Amino acid sequence: MSEFRLVCFSSEILYGNDVIVDFINPNKEFDKNLLSTLIIGPNGTGKSRLLSTICEVFRSLERLKNETSNLQNDPFKAEFYLSYYYNENYFEVEQRNNNYKFKCNSKIIEPRDLWLPQKVLAVSFMVNDKFLYNKTEFGEDKIYEYLGVRHTSNATFVNTVVRRIIDNIIELSVNNEFIINLKSILEFLKLDNKIRIYFGAGKRKKTVFNKKINEKEIENLLEKISERSDYRSDGLKKYSREDVYEIVEFLNNRILHSKNIKRDNGSSLYYDIDLDSAENNIAINKDYDVLNKLIKLGYIQYPTLHIGRESSFDFELASSGEKQFLFTMINILSKIEHGSIVLIDEPEISLHPNWQINYINYLKSIFSHYRSCHFIIATHSHFMISDLEPNSSSIVSLKIKNNSVRAQLHDEDTFGWSVDDILYNIFDVFTTRNLYIAREIDSFLAKISKGVENKALKKELSKLIEIRRHLKENDPLRDVLNMIISRVDDND
Repeated sequence: MSEFRLVCFSSEILYGNDVIVDFINPNKEFDKNLLSTLIIGPNGTGKSRLLSTICEVFRSLERLKNETSNLQNDPFKAEFYLSYYYNENYFEVEQRNNNYKFKCNSKIIEPRDLWLPQKVLAVSFMVNDKFLYNKTEFGEDKIYEYLGVRHTSNATFVNTVVRRIIDNIIELSVNNEFIINLKSILEFLKLDNKIRIYFGAGKRKKTVFNKKINEKEIENLLEKISERSDYRSDGLKKYSREDVYEIVEFLNNRILHSKNIKRDNGSSLYYDIDLDSAENNIAINKDYDVLNKLIKLGYIQYPTLHIGRESSFDFELASSGEKQFLFTMINILSKIEHGSIVLIDEPEISLHPNWQINYINYLKSIFSHYRSCHFIIATHSHFMISDLEPNSSSIVSLKIKNNSVRAQLHDEDTFGWSVDDILYNIFDVFTTRNLYIAREIDSFLAKISKGVENKALKKELSKLIEIRRHLKENDPLRDVLNMIISRVDDND
């Protein structure tokens, strides 16, 4: 089985060549669970840009490996350094002054000998995400997949989310492993194990499910369409007689006699997705092609998705958190392969704190069959940090110091840490009644009482000064800190 682990990355377009972001300690032994790396940092530290730049570099390397571009005209011009493990092999790629250097286990290799992740998945639920859309001047990538909400490179449509969910459910519903994972997703959302997909009659074809239709009617409609010049009619102009026959056969016979197709008041039909047996979903999987043809012809509307919690409701009425989680997880399941890198930008958006706390654990559970993958997640959520399993996770923090960004790979085991602990020790956020601030002050006072040299105390004083800066003017702790800082300064 292919196993991918991103070790480190740097690029001049991010933080300069001297700032290397370490994602894992290559000497640390991780267990066999899915590996996750969480990237944290305040706004302005470039978390999203870091993820998108990693995607761009791997796209560039794929083209170099497959010789669809060369070292001179490669579109990614910025200098960078990248290292990763693929199985037991350690790969390094460096680009300086438009010169590439490729290494495998410290030996120089050709770009065609690079081993790349099976898939590079870019995941976001933000309409303004930083990831590139799939299509480029070089054609679509084989390893890169954009799994965001944009429908084109710069546009988002209202029905994009539900259409992609439905497309993926129907396509993958014949796979038993997908069905098992889909049930886990519904369990996380506390939804019933029921999914129903509706196809309503078109606005001008209200009787489409109640009357016989003949081939001539379809042919006349296609003839009218052929006279149009808009891009949406181009695909319909290619319909053959076989397509016409398939449409007529479906409307006149199949929807009447198939046990898998249910009618609803004569104005719509629906399919229930069987979450116990993938074999029972073969019908909708096969029918979806002709259903899409009917949608394009205007005979039926875009499908709607119905889920349930005691009673069924339209997915459009679900909370934004439910939509985000379902969209994200199903999208990843539709494209992931063993040995992939999955980059998720701010998954906490719209998620309740309880869901944020459990997010990583559920991620590892849903994708437990893909332990050879590396999930890299940019987040602002301290809740996601609190229950990280130390033997299958890492934390990278980005901080701004002296007007430049610095990256740190944390060695701390945060499993079971309190919110205050994480805010103070990982996020560098000071709360006025944080237990760990009190301990910091106690520790400093103890050193003073033990007669620790002033020079040594001076080195640690900056942390207390920073704590004081975040306290309110009338906070009693300020008086304590003022006395300590004054005491050290007076003895300097």
